[in-house]
Amino acid sequence: MPGPQLQQAVPDIKRIKAACPDLIVIVGGYFPTNHVNTCSKDPMIDYVVLSAGEDTLPELLNTLETGGDPATVAGLAFERDGKVIQTPRRLPRRCASRATGSGRARTRGSTWSCSSSGAPGSVRRHWPT
Repeated sequence: MPGPQLQQAVPDIKRIKAACPDLIVIVGGYFPTNHVNTCSKDPMIDYVVLSAGEDTLPELLNTLETGGDPATVAGLAFERDGKVIQTPRRLPRRCASRATGSGRARTRGSTWSCSSSGAPGSVRRHWPT
């Protein structure tokens, strides 16, 4: 949530949370991923999805609906008892499904270097040498 999105999102979240204090607010994207402590400690934000959320978000929603512990969901950060809890990062789906070990994935003979930074270029292609 950089720039214009952040400037609009913060007041919107405050208004929504004021009207519905029990509403659970979940944020994600590269700004929350790179500013975990700031976002996790914000009283308007309940959970921060780190990096890609296509697996983390559904698992978090299921965990919350069934009364489970969000600390068991990979790729998540939140504040509990005044401390920021950050669960282990989740590999991007492409890397997790084709991992060759040590953070690299292979597809059609090419090697991809994978990280979970959430920033553009977090999956970089390396041409075979």
